Amino acid sequence: MTLNELMSVTPAYSTVHVHDDKGKFAYKGHPHDFVHGYGLYARCADLKVEIAVPLSSYVLEVTVKEKQDD
Repeated sequence: MTLNELMSVTPAYSTVHVHDDKGKFAYKGHPHDFVHGYGLYARCADLKVEIAVPLSSYVLEVTVKEKQDD
């Protein structure tokens, strides 16, 4: 599942913390930021989700896997 697909089914009033598996970036936003790909969020919308963990009510932490350039 891609981050875009996950954010499409996550309630819009949620807060989402997204970071990659190597510690290169971390973003905080709302699901529509990742679905529509505004600004910095555009680069991670199509990345694969590794782990999605609810931290509290309407707060979700997501780890994505960077694309491998072979």
